[in-house]
Amino acid sequence: MKFNKNIKPTKSNVMKSLFNILYKDVINKKCLDLFSGSGSLGIKSLQLKASKVIFNDICYKNILKIKKNVNKLNFNNAFFYNSNAFTLIKKIGKLDIIYIDPPYKLCNSAKFIDFIKICLLKLNDNGKIYLEYSKKINFPYKKFKVYKKKRFGNTVFIIISKY
Repeated sequence: MKFNKNIKPTKSNVMKSLFNILYKDVINKKCLDLFSGSGSLGIKSLQLKASKVIFNDICYKNILKIKKNVNKLNFNNAFFYNSNAFTLIKKIGKLDIIYIDPPYKLCNSAKFIDFIKICLLKLNDNGKIYLEYSKKINFPYKKFKVYKKKRFGNTVFIIISKY
């Protein structure tokens, strides 16, 4: 079974940089890989000893493939949803880290800014949001408390902290 052809897995240099920053923040924490795609962010969190990782993708094939990969690695602290991210975030409990690597076109709307604000409400006190987007998008990151911002070619990521 293959992943949906429209996914764009997080590049290895971006992942390395991200987890060089967040690795201590992941240990024993609850994480949500909201637009999971290939599940690479959530799987890396499991490998770094997250207490719980929730995977969500709107494409059921992606969730099946992620579940298969997680089961091969023998993790029993992973949970899977096949839902619209905008709906799921309203139903889910408190989290420590939320990974948001959506289709880049979503990042360019007022609705998406409101969505990020809802995600911030779902964070525990020291929680963080990882957001990946295209440099072509004029994302209004100054509206948030940015802990870290990095650019890799056409990819930008920011880590937003709650406080």
